[in-house]
Amino acid sequence: DLESFDVVIPLCLEDQRHINQCLTEHPRIPAVVPSDRCIDLCDDKERFAAHLTALNLDQILVPRLDVSEFPYILKPRSGLWGIDTVIINNATEEEEQGERIASGQYLKQQYIISAQECSSHILFDGGKIRFMGSIQFDFDSDHYVKGINKDAISMRSVDHSQFLPSFERILNAMEYQGICCF
Repeated sequence: DLESFDVVIPLCLEDQRHINQCLTEHPRIPAVVPSDRCIDLCDDKERFAAHLTALNLDQILVPRLDVSEFPYILKPRSGLWGIDTVIINNATEEEEQGERIASGQYLKQQYIISAQECSSHILFDGGKIRFMGSIQFDFDSDHYVKGINKDAISMRSVDHSQFLPSFERILNAMEYQGICCF
């Protein structure tokens, strides 16, 4: 009985969609969950970037899309953990990925060369960030795709509170609520 909990916060997309279905029949479930519209928007990297651009929020954090200079990253529009994501270093590698590029299911994104990557994990409710934890991942190379095939050699908590206003602007513009990661 989901109504008996203090709060329900689903952690994965499948569970978030399931809770949204439950809410139509049981609106008293105390859930903090994004709408299906937000889930769909966030799950499509290209649509999400276009949405931010339309709201003049793209300068905050979105690396350029549809780049032509090397290296760049080629990734599925919808995906996670670096699965089916590759770094394109030159014209030969780009030609080898021609079928993916032409499919419309992949996007080119600016590759930011660094041996570090950061992510901020957020609980957003009522138009405010209620919790944010940020992590810096360190890698043994500045040329990698973090995810299923590449683990960090170390990680540590970092203070990214300077980004709170930007994250809140983006999430409020989407009428978002729930957990997310930037």
